[in-house]
Amino acid sequence: MSVAPTTRESAAILTGWSALVVCELWLAAGGMVRHAWSQVGFELLGAFVLAGAQIRLARTPAQRSPLLPAVLALAGTAVVLGPDGAIHAGLAAVGAVGVAVAAVRFGSRRAIGPILAGFASVAAAVGARWLLLAHASSLETAHLQGAVAVSDAETRLVADLAGPFRGGGQGDAALPPIVLVTIDTLRADHAVRMDSYRRVAARGIAWPAAASTSSWTLPAMASVMTGQMPAGHGADARPGGVYQGIDPDAAMLAEDLRARGYATAAFVTNPWLESTLGFARGFDLFVHANEAFPGRLLLAGMPQGPVPIDAQVVVDRALGWIGDQPSGGWFVWIHLLDPHMPYLNADPESIAATIVDGDLRSGRLLTEAHRDEIKAAYANEVAHADLHVGRLLDALEAKGVFERGAVLMTADHGEEFWDHGGAEHGHSHHSEVTDVALALAAPACAGEAGGVASLVDVRPTLRAIAGLDPGGIDLRAGVPADRVATAWGNNYFRLDRSARDVSGRVIVYGAPWGGAPVAAFDHVRDREELMPQPAIDGPVLRAAVAVQAPEEGTEAAINVEALRALGYVK
Repeated sequence: MSVAPTTRESAAILTGWSALVVCELWLAAGGMVRHAWSQVGFELLGAFVLAGAQIRLARTPAQRSPLLPAVLALAGTAVVLGPDGAIHAGLAAVGAVGVAVAAVRFGSRRAIGPILAGFASVAAAVGARWLLLAHASSLETAHLQGAVAVSDAETRLVADLAGPFRGGGQGDAALPPIVLVTIDTLRADHAVRMDSYRRVAARGIAWPAAASTSSWTLPAMASVMTGQMPAGHGADARPGGVYQGIDPDAAMLAEDLRARGYATAAFVTNPWLESTLGFARGFDLFVHANEAFPGRLLLAGMPQGPVPIDAQVVVDRALGWIGDQPSGGWFVWIHLLDPHMPYLNADPESIAATIVDGDLRSGRLLTEAHRDEIKAAYANEVAHADLHVGRLLDALEAKGVFERGAVLMTADHGEEFWDHGGAEHGHSHHSEVTDVALALAAPACAGEAGGVASLVDVRPTLRAIAGLDPGGIDLRAGVPADRVATAWGNNYFRLDRSARDVSGRVIVYGAPWGGAPVAAFDHVRDREELMPQPAIDGPVLRAAVAVQAPEEGTEAAINVEALRALGYVK
């Protein structure tokens, strides 16, 4: 005989649907991209409509079961995964059958009904989330539109369950706020034309051509965070496609500041900056576009709007965190990827919309018109990043950060556009790749922008601003005029080392190299480094020859799928 749900059964049904949606929203809120409020509202409304429909239409014990939301969540996951996720879809189907059996077994008439409904719905939401993450981990390709593969479903799920608001604690408000903005693949000659860079430079001190410590992201950004050269922090590539992260014994900027009493947060993008390589150390909140996997809601689906690595998304997440902080006592690192290929804002009809670094590195033949399209698309991506850094600076201005704290803006490396016959980065130590612009706005910037600043100066400078012993050059006091800055390594072809001062650069080429093993460039007469000269013995040559390679360390896990999407690996 068909029987309508009792009041207790109706309450249990509503509990099941509500628990499912609340858990879904909680997990989804931890992603770099968050759902629009319209999607959140739709999901909540849909849950109440489905609960009402079940209460009104249910007549049999199975239909009246408060575990029906859990069954639908797991079955829906199986449908979403589709044929490509057959194994995980099968697991979801088995789970759904198991929950259905439990529903009939225990029924919904007992007092335990609401508790069982809530627990099962939460468990189903977590299980569905794990299945999606596990499926994403098995993908052979990455999808920048919101399905970037993650390396470890269990690790990611544990981080999700820690809550999207983890790291929300506040530091000592008496300490000056500190903001570090790094922009990936930003040529120095483009950076100095950015409105945001000029705004920061106008408030303090700037080096239009500071020195990176490498030609690619991993070792260069490790130098920013540790204040050490690659030989000191260890992050690098080894022959055979083996990569190692930051040495666990290397002290990190975020660790310094957290120990000082700061709340620390990072909102970053490039796969070379993932937590498996050591960059999350010291951060209360570390949100990476590839690791903060976008949540999929049962009814509303994936988040709408820009992709997770877009500057708009990253700055929005950072502004949300900054807005919750007091006037001081916090440190935030924001890393934007937009100038790096693929150019997501390029004209769809342009070759620049589909080309990646690997295409250029493989020697793909391009017409002069194609090269112009790529250069224009790059400039457009720089302008896009500039726009959103400008929004960030507006918020910092309104919060009084420029008066009380510090803003440092720089890049990891530049980009070659056939300046020396090649393209992209990670292969050369010429100025278009290893020179980066650096601007610092902070109280007591008394120095002049002479000498050669280096990325290794970032950590000492920000330590000093926080009231700690710098342990290196404090950029606020300037840089010695005779300073020689060095760089190590490439990610492709050969392992170069180089050094430069205010007057020139010396590059020691690694094997294989067909020309002279050492070349010098006079920046007074040849700023574009087009006329190599024999190297003459002196501080710059000796510094270049003395640059040490990192010692072989433990191999680190890398996100191959995300690196493939950016053209790093095939």
